[in-house]
Amino acid sequence: MTRGKELTVEKRSSILTLKKEGYSSRQIAAKVNVSQSVVLYTLKNVMDRNTCSSKQRTGQPRKTTEGEDCYIQTLIKRNRRTTAPEITHELNRNREDLIGVTTVKR
Repeated sequence: MTRGKELTVEKRSSILTLKKEGYSSRQIAAKVNVSQSVVLYTLKNVMDRNTCSSKQRTGQPRKTTEGEDCYIQTLIKRNRRTTAPEITHELNRNREDLIGVTTVKR
C-alpha cells in the first residue's frame, strides 16, 4: 500500500491547534478533510518531535539541477535520434562532478 502526499505544515499546525481546542480526532479529520488515521499519526509525530515540520528525507541527493534536466529535454527534442551516451558526453564537458548514462536515461 502506498502513501499519499505529505501534509503541508499548515495542515499539521491546524490539526494541532484543533486538538488543543478540544476537538476529537474524528472532528479534526472532518474539518481538515483527511482521514482519522492521518490525524492520529500526525499528532503522535508532532508530540514525539515537538515540531510541525517534516523529517529530513534520506537518500542520495540529485546529481542534476532543474536547469540541466530542462537542457536534457531540449537536446532530446532538437534531435530525437541523439543517444543517451551522446547527451551524457555533452553534459559532462562542463561539469566537475560527472554524471552517468543511466542518470540521463532517467
